[in-house]
Amino acid sequence: MVDFIGGSIKFITKYLVQIILVILILTLMLVYMVVHNVQFKKKHTSLKRVVEIEGYANTSDCNVNIPLDFCKQIYSSDDVGQSMCAMLGENACILSGCCGWATYKSGNNKKCIPITANGAPKFKECDIDHVNYNKK
Repeated sequence: MVDFIGGSIKFITKYLVQIILVILILTLMLVYMVVHNVQFKKKHTSLKRVVEIEGYANTSDCNVNIPLDFCKQIYSSDDVGQSMCAMLGENACILSGCCGWATYKSGNNKKCIPITANGAPKFKECDIDHVNYNKK
């Protein structure tokens, strides 16, 4: 115990100037915070947006056997593109990458049509309201 007290006294006498300097700085910071009314408020975080990411494992019409060169075949011929997209259901159509699910302005008519690389219908149809492709 005597060694501890003696060591502490040696340490304090050796670093007295540095200890006083740290105490002075902390005191000045405290005085500044009191004079200028500096407060540290707890920030309550809140949920801004919920993003739900779903897999496509349970979609019923995604079990269609799509050939590896499916999009190449669609872009090669107009007739082939129409018939190949027509065999797909809504989810498979949207996920294919080269077909889009078209919703028409007149009635509840919806079908899978070939689209260009930027998502526009490959064939101009004036009656199309909008096209869903790749979940866009």
